[in-house]
Amino acid sequence: MQQDRAPLDLHETLFVSARKRFVPVYNSNIDGTRELVLYCGPHEISFDEPDLFPWAEKLIQQESFMAGEAAGWSAQPLEWPRVKDLLEALMEAGLVDRSPPVRTTAQVPLSSAHLEFLKAEEERPVLPAPRFWNPDPGAAVRETVGRDLEVGYVESVMPVHRLAHIALDREGRQVGEINAFPDPLRLRIPTEWKTCGYAGTRYQDEMPMNMTALRSMIAHWRPVLSAALAVREKFL
Repeated sequence: MQQDRAPLDLHETLFVSARKRFVPVYNSNIDGTRELVLYCGPHEISFDEPDLFPWAEKLIQQESFMAGEAAGWSAQPLEWPRVKDLLEALMEAGLVDRSPPVRTTAQVPLSSAHLEFLKAEEERPVLPAPRFWNPDPGAAVRETVGRDLEVGYVESVMPVHRLAHIALDREGRQVGEINAFPDPLRLRIPTEWKTCGYAGTRYQDEMPMNMTALRSMIAHWRPVLSAALAVREKFL
């Protein structure tokens, strides 16, 4: 705890500063027990005590609350010292605050990381032509490692799941979008970048989201989920 922070009082009003960034995920451990993990940006808060599961779920539904009320968020009321420790830990992480978050109807200002990213994209060199593995894999290998390499050894310099990233889809965009690897193989393609306004771990993140790719993904999202579910069931 910070030395200059006053002890938390149960009559204080607290604010969940990044409520829209929380994503709850239940995991099953090897021994059969369950844990609840709250993801919020770079933070991962794990709860492995079942009586705290409803407490954590209730927390991320709040805009603001009186600290003492949090003791009643479980099926059985929790003792105040235990709740106090939980809330103070969340305050230390910056996820719960004594001050209300700034509300504004204006557009969220772009972060310095966002602006630097946009500048780098504007300065990205234009390739004379897209590189493909077929019919000339040697050219792609030379761009990747800077020298000739027998194609059979490509996995020594590139993960196999990245091999398809440089290919173009029906819209003329690279399959891997920003993940096309290595960077010199990524094409300079018109793309709309915006600050994420959707609830989730990337809500108002400092790095932008690819709106152009998102629109394309939405059009095919249900078939993609169906295919992923079929593969998952077959794998399991």
